Amino acid sequence: MYLLGLDIGTTNCKAILFDVEKTKEIVYSRKMRTHYTKEGYVFFEPTEIWDSVCGLIREIITKAPHASQVKGLSIASMAETGIPLDKKGTPIYHAIAWFDPRTKPQNEWWEKNFDSHKLYKITGLPLDYIFSVNKIMWIRENEPHVYKRMKKWLCIPDFIIYKLTGEYVTDYSIASRTMALDIRNRAWSSEILNLAEIDPVVMPSISPSGKIVGKVSSRASS
Repeated sequence: MYLLGLDIGTTNCKAILFDVEKTKEIVYSRKMRTHYTKEGYVFFEPTEIWDSVCGLIREIITKAPHASQVKGLSIASMAETGIPLDKKGTPIYHAIAWFDPRTKPQNEWWEKNFDSHKLYKITGLPLDYIFSVNKIMWIRENEPHVYKRMKKWLCIPDFIIYKLTGEYVTDYSIASRTMALDIRNRAWSSEILNLAEIDPVVMPSISPSGKIVGKVSSRASS
């Protein structure tokens, strides 16, 4: 039996295949392509991320005698980076890198309009421009045509889960990096989302890490 792990990082996209019975592992890696603009923006292209993941899975799966022996897949990734999707589940904008400075004005807005201690009590986070809520607000304020079409916001691992299974779901760890999770109630914070003017329905459902959230679809496996 094999277990497959994916780590979608800022620099590299990595896959690791564990042979559970023989306690050995195989690791493959691909360089992540990072895009830079003259304005100083930094982003990733969703299609390039998905292509890298598919390529890695195809490469590493050949090391298992039979693909059916791969019994589970888990994903880790840069958490704050996310992708807006339309009603068909199609990405409609690039993935703003977690360290992209374009969202500093949104962070300054929070500094003026929301108590930082209260934010910490709700989310467990300090005020910082890197978190997903600021990226969504930036899109609403600077790309309103994109925001109008957005039906879901998925962080990178959530996007891969969706592409593999068709499910809109995240885990508590990734959700905690959006600046929208109420960590005590383990639910999206209506107070923060309302103040940010973000419709809660665009956020995925939340599941504990390690829980099975779906099966690889026939479309994804073809």
